[in-house]
Amino acid sequence: DAETGNWWLKYEDIYVGYWPGGLFTTLADAANLLEWGGEVARPANGPRLATKMGSGHFSSEGGDGISCSVKNIECLNATTNAFVQPTAAVAVAEVKNCYDINNVGITATDGYVIYFGGPGKSDIC
Repeated sequence: DAETGNWWLKYEDIYVGYWPGGLFTTLADAANLLEWGGEVARPANGPRLATKMGSGHFSSEGGDGISCSVKNIECLNATTNAFVQPTAAVAVAEVKNCYDINNVGITATDGYVIYFGGPGKSDIC
């Protein structure tokens, strides 16, 4: 929000996230990098994770209807005031035996797409 300096996350026509501008001392005008992600965690000495991520299926098991997806990923270019798709996205899954991610990229029908997920429930999770 150029007037208040606050940052908003919007899904379709619904605002789903808000960060006061005061949290970001170097982002008064714009950002040159965006990051997002998900996390499944447990206490350091707690039981192994039994938590699924997404649908509980690895992205390698299939796309639509099987693993979880995020589609039509865009960000607002403050200079042109136009929405643009990512150009250099990097997808990382830190514990591949538990969860994975497939950085599909730009598609003709769904814009920029990623698939992700996994069952957890592994001795290394």
